Amino acid sequence: AESRGWKFPMVSHAGSTFAADMGYVSAKGGWMPGVSVFRREGHTIMRVSDTGFSPSDDFCTLWHFFDLLPGGIGEWPMKPTHAGP
Repeated sequence: AESRGWKFPMVSHAGSTFAADMGYVSAKGGWMPGVSVFRREGHTIMRVSDTGFSPSDDFCTLWHFFDLLPGGIGEWPMKPTHAGP
């Protein structure tokens, strides 16, 4: 990721209602797994898609997450630029 200039800033919802606001807390207060995709346009951040996880979901690999992005998988799969280990 570093060689491609990719940066992945991390944030935490600790001490906030963000997870509940996104629908990932049950009525009994337990955590519910899921993912949300956000897009920034200028100074506006929008939630563009989301889904919860269940035992029958199709999120066994990272590739299905890319389908949630506004442009889908785009030009993926990328060709490796490294020689390997």
